[in-house]
Amino acid sequence: MLGVAALAGRTPSAQASAVRSAAPIASGARVPALVIGTGYGGSVAALRLAQAGVDVHMIEMGMAWDTPGPDGKIFCSTLEPDHRSYWLRTRTKAPLNYFLGFPIDRNISRYTGILDAEDFSGITVYQGRGVGGGSLVNGGMAVTPKRENFAAVLPSVNADEMYNVYYPRANAGLGVGTIDPAWFDSTPTTSTPGSGGSTPSAPGSLSSSCPTSTTGTT
Repeated sequence: MLGVAALAGRTPSAQASAVRSAAPIASGARVPALVIGTGYGGSVAALRLAQAGVDVHMIEMGMAWDTPGPDGKIFCSTLEPDHRSYWLRTRTKAPLNYFLGFPIDRNISRYTGILDAEDFSGITVYQGRGVGGGSLVNGGMAVTPKRENFAAVLPSVNADEMYNVYYPRANAGLGVGTIDPAWFDSTPTTSTPGSGGSTPSAPGSLSSSCPTSTTGTT
């Protein structure tokens, strides 16, 4: 459980104080406001309540992910997954389970890892498990949908309000920015011969630059 009223000030010391207040909820305890889940939605709800002066508590089914393992790292490598990689699974379930024709999933020890993969009818849903929810596993990406596609997907939502108010507000709060394309031109691992330098912006390329967030919900 996290007590997050101190987050209203949004200073590093206040955030650290709130995180340090993490503790189990006592049986029969009553709190003014309880937010279930610490991902994007839950964190925004908790922040707004805290800014209004409400004493807010949050609960999360995963861990804080702030303590290094025996290898000195908090998270395992994507290419070398171990027990930290998945939530209560004995085998990884990568979104892309074949690379160059070879299977990449492997057996792991059962553990309350960072990524959950739930199978439903015809779809697998991936979720972050830990304080921060989905912000733990989305690669720091903060993509605003293309305006021309918005109405077709969410016709009942006011697109003008989303693009003029809410997307800018969310991007500002998350510190969203883009990487200078010149950086890709100067980095051998991301530039390709004949692409004119920067792979993400190369003409005819299937890839594109992706806005990144400098802060997660944690």
